[in-house]
Amino acid sequence: MGEGDLATERLILRPPVAEDLPWLLATMNTLAVMRHLAGVRTAAEVEEGLAADIAAFAAPDGHRRWTVWLRDGTGGVGERVGRVG
Repeated sequence: MGEGDLATERLILRPPVAEDLPWLLATMNTLAVMRHLAGVRTAAEVEEGLAADIAAFAAPDGHRRWTVWLRDGTGGVGERVGRVG
């Protein structure tokens, strides 16, 4: 786990990082996920949104979106499963 992560027995919440972009484009920016969230966005819009989410963690206040991971069976980091704000 990294600095600033939040963890429970089952989940790890981590601030977003630039390396999340391919996962966001492939997994989160789909019609199934985005149909109730204003629809699928362009790659540039997803990249801009990720940059804003990363910058939000440097700001003293405001809305933050965490990347959510399931823990594996041994308590380590398992599969990335979503985002939460």
